[in-house]
This record gives sequence, C-alpha cells and structure tokens, in this order.
Amino acid sequence: MGGLGKTTLAQLVYNDDEVKKHFELKAWVCVSEEFDISRVTKTVLQSVSPTSSKDVTDLNSLQVELKEKLTGRKFLIVLDDVWNESYVDWEDLRIPFKDGAHGSKIIVTTRSKKVASIMGTVSSHILKELSNEACWELFAKHASGAGDFTARRDLERIGRESVKKCKGVPLALKTLGGLLRSTLDVGEWEKILKSDIWDFTDEQSKILPALRLSYHYLPSPLKRCFAYCSVIPKDREFEKEDLILLWMAENLLEQPKRSKRMEEVGDEYFNDLVSRSFFQQQSNDSRSIFGDESFYNIVCVRLYNCKYCLNLPPLGQLPSLKELYISGFDAIVRVGPEFCGSSSSSAKPFASLESLRINDMSNWEEWLMPDEAFPKLKSLSICRCKKLTGDLPHLLPYLTEFSIWACPELASSLPMMPIVNNVDLVNCEKITGYDVVESFVCLEHLEICKSLESTTCRSLPAGLKWLEFWNCQNLEIPLLNSYDCPNLTDIWIWNCEKRKGWCLALSQSFKSGILNGLKHWTAMGFNNSPL
Repeated sequence: MGGLGKTTLAQLVYNDDEVKKHFELKAWVCVSEEFDISRVTKTVLQSVSPTSSKDVTDLNSLQVELKEKLTGRKFLIVLDDVWNESYVDWEDLRIPFKDGAHGSKIIVTTRSKKVASIMGTVSSHILKELSNEACWELFAKHASGAGDFTARRDLERIGRESVKKCKGVPLALKTLGGLLRSTLDVGEWEKILKSDIWDFTDEQSKILPALRLSYHYLPSPLKRCFAYCSVIPKDREFEKEDLILLWMAENLLEQPKRSKRMEEVGDEYFNDLVSRSFFQQQSNDSRSIFGDESFYNIVCVRLYNCKYCLNLPPLGQLPSLKELYISGFDAIVRVGPEFCGSSSSSAKPFASLESLRINDMSNWEEWLMPDEAFPKLKSLSICRCKKLTGDLPHLLPYLTEFSIWACPELASSLPMMPIVNNVDLVNCEKITGYDVVESFVCLEHLEICKSLESTTCRSLPAGLKWLEFWNCQNLEIPLLNSYDCPNLTDIWIWNCEKRKGWCLALSQSFKSGILNGLKHWTAMGFNNSPL
C-alpha cells in the first residue's frame, strides 16, 4: 500500500548521523515504475562521483566506471519505489555492486512482496497501518499544531470520525490534517467527513481519498500551481526556487499586495503545498529541474515574453546547450549567478553555448556573470535593452560575431575578442574602449553608429574589408592606406565631425563608399593621388 511511510523510513536511515559514519559513499535513486538499468546506474555513478562524464549512455561503460568507483569501498545505496519484478534485470543491475567493501548495504523500498523476495538477502521489514491512537496523534499534530483539542471537543469528535476513514495510512492522516488545519469551522469539517470521495476505492481512484479531498479543497491559485506540476515527470527532483520561477513565468501567482515580492508569494504557495503533503522533501542532494539527465541533450532554448518572471532559470547547468534566445522578460532588472545555476561539478557555466541573443528586456539594468562563463561562445547579440548599464563579459576568446543595438545606457568597455570577425555597435552612445579594436586581428566588418564617446582607433586590423561609421561626433581615426588595410573594399562614413584632420588613402581593392558630413578630412586616391 502507498503512503505507509516506506520512503520516509528509508530517509531517516539514510540521513542519520551515525549511519553516515559507517559509509564512504552514498546514493539515492527514485526508481519508480520505469525500471531503466542505464538510468539507475548513471544516477548512482553521478552521486558517488559528481565529476564523472554526463555524456556516457552505454550501459557497459557506465557499469565499468561505477564498479571502479565502488570496488573496495563501503557504500550505502537506496533504491526507492521499485516495481520491476524481473530477476534478470536485478542481476544485471547489481553487477557493479559486487566488489564493494564488506558491510556495504542496498536498501530497497517497494509495495511488491515479489520484488522484496527477488532483491532481498535478508528478511523484509513490512510496514503496517498505525494504531488508532497513533493515527489520532499524527492527525492532531498536523491539524492543530499543538495537537490539543481540549477546547474544541466538537472538532475532536468530527476529527476522530474522519481519522477512521484514513485506515491507518500516515500519508492520508498528514494530508487530512493539513487540509483541516486551515479552518476551525464545524460545518467545513462536517462537509469533509461526509464527502463522497471517501467512498472511492484505491482501485477506482488510483489516489488516496484524503489526497483527492485535499486537492478538491485547494484554493484556486494553489490548484493552478499544483496542476502545472503535471509537466514534471513522476519522481523528478526539483528545487523550490526553480519551480517558483516557472510559476511566475506562467503568471500563475496572484499579484502581491503592498510591498510583498512575487517570490514571496510563490514561497507561500510552495510551503502551503508541502504542508498538505503534495510535495515530498528528498533525502539526497537534490538536483534542480535543469540538472536532471533528461535535459542533458537539449541544444536550443528559446524563451519569449515571460513578462512576469523576475529571474532567469539556471540555464547555465544545461551541458549541451548551444543556442539560447531570450526576449520580452519585462520584469527582469538583474541577471546574475542564478542564471548560471549551482552545480557540484567542475563544468563551467554555459560550457557548450555558442550563440546568445537577448532582445527587448525593457527593465534590465545589470549583468553580473562569472569570468569562467561562456567559454565557447561564438556569437553575442544584445538588442533594445534601453536600461542596461553594464558590464559585458571581459573575455570572449572564441567570439566571432559581436552585435549591440539600441542600448543607450550601456557604459561598458568592449570585451577582449581575439578572433572576432564582425562587430556592429548601433545606438550605443556610451560604450568605450575602442582602442582594443586594433587587437581584433581577424576583424573584417566594423560598424559603429551614434557614438557620443570619444571614438579613437590608433590603428585598424589589416584584414578589414568593410568600415562603417555613422553619427560619431568625436571620431578619431588614423591615416588609412593600402599598406594598413589592403583588403578594404567598402567605406561608409556619414556625419562624423572631427576635431582634428585625418586622411584616407584608398587601395586598388576599394569598391564603393560614402563620405558625407566630414568637416576636416582629406581623401586620397590610389597611390596617394587626390580624389
């Protein structure tokens, strides 16, 4: 029977301080109905060795690596909620466990006596229903906090009748107590006692009647949030903060009153659902939703118009993510370490990301990222983020395309981009540090439009093919000649009033261009002949 406390008892053992002293390695796996030997093996491997490769999927390779980690070491492994009754599958699964040190233990929780007989080497511990008095004490604890109904004998009478309907199942008692805790109205307690839901058998409902009652009486906002959780696969571990962000992104939370933040509303919703036994705290080091192995192969994520989301999800944990597009997060003000996520592995945030585009973030002001983020980024584009002030990443060693459009408050210096090929800076009046352009040895296309800061380039890369300056009032550029930029084919300079004169000598590769609005300039033709 479900809800008797098999998982809870295993958690108490797993987390006991005295038990921890006896084992070098520990792992907890929620097995559930889908018995996938590779998944179980991989989960155990990553628990005992967080730095192991997440890309390995071959069962033999996984078992060889796990056997190496367990050989000669004392371990404790919990396989929770096992349903598979195949002896052959169990024999295959236990191969890496055979060479552990003497005293190693595997705990299995299951509803099936056949599973227990197949997997067990000692007598099974069978949990039974609670006694009548134990049922009342557990219910009273969750229904009143203090567990004392001396002053409300009317509620005690109804409560004891309701407890009988839970048939000694702890989960049902906790759930019923959490449901009735929110009201002291006798009529409400009577209505729940007499509900038709109690008449459903487990076979008919597939859910404990107390759980069905608890869901039925959930406030509408909580019911929406819990219903949304159906997108999360059974037994999936998740962080509270991640789930709250998803609720916020879907606009499932009620607008807060006074000065309360949306995250605080989400926290209240989550804690309420926990108190009603809809969520269960896991005993192992829980991973976030995005750290689950089913997300390992995601290569592209596009997030649009989540207007009520205050934080970006921890996408930096996705190890295979190559393309990320974010647009229309109007409520976000700061992007910081939460975007990278927390991970116990040594992998860098956004380890595989190659393309990042962020558009139309109307209130985004601050971008704080660790130096090790984006180690393989090739393309960065930020458009129409009118309040963004800085800072841009300092070093982007693999970047080839860099584009910033309509970010008028961005006062950051240009990053170091040693192999960048294309740079577009449009309507970014406060960007500084143009002197680093000369270090862009692979640069072929340079466009700067509407820069109010002093735009000084001591020299330009030799491989430059396209040069475009628009409305750069303080443009300062050295003599351009065929020796410095022999491949320059297109020059477009418009409305750039210069404090000092400058000279332009064109090479034979020159094809087209416009020179307009220049008060102090000299243009020379091929071989320094006047144009």
